[in-house]
Amino acid sequence: MKSLFGMAFVSLLLVTQSFGQAISVNGGSISGSVMDTSGAAVPAAQVKITGRDTGSVKVVTTDSSGLYSVGPLNPGNYSLDHTAASYVFDPQGRAYVSELWWHSGQTSRRHGPIAQARPGRVSVFDPEGRMLARWGGPEASAPGNLAAAHGIAVDSKGDVYVSEVTWTFAVSRGHAPANCHTFQKFALQS
Repeated sequence: MKSLFGMAFVSLLLVTQSFGQAISVNGGSISGSVMDTSGAAVPAAQVKITGRDTGSVKVVTTDSSGLYSVGPLNPGNYSLDHTAASYVFDPQGRAYVSELWWHSGQTSRRHGPIAQARPGRVSVFDPEGRMLARWGGPEASAPGNLAAAHGIAVDSKGDVYVSEVTWTFAVSRGHAPANCHTFQKFALQS
C-alpha cells in the first residue's frame, strides 16, 4: 500500500515547467496549463502568481481544459505555485483525496474507455500511505455518496467538507436528479 500511496501522491503532484520557478515579465500576462503526470488536464487547479519584488498575489483557477491566464501584470519577477482542488492534508499529515465519478462510456486519458462505472469517493491515508477510511457508492444522490466530488477541505476538528460539481458532471448528463446534494460535511469517527 505504501508504494501505491507513493504513486498516487506523485500523480497528484502537478507538472508544468514554470511552477515553483521565477519568471520575468516585461508587462503583459502569464498563461499556461496544468497537467497531471499522465498528461491529463487538471481543471479547477488554483494557480498563485506572486510578485517577487512587490509581494502582490493573484490567484486564478484553471478552466475545464486545465488552462489559466492572468494579466495585465506590471513588469517584474513572479513565482508560480499551484494546488489541485481534489486533495488536502490535515495537521497530522493525513491525505484526503476526492475522486470524480467515471461513468460507463466516458474515456479517461489514464484508464482509457470506461466499461464499468467507477463511483466518486473520498479516501483518507495516513502519512505512511495506509488507507484509514474510504466512502462513496453507486447511488450518486444517497447521503454520504458522491455524485461529482471536486473540492475538499478539513477543519480544525477533523470534519471533512466535500463540494461537488453536481450539475456539470451528473445532473446535466442524466446521472443524478436535479435535487442532488452539492456540498456535504462528514465527521470521521476515531
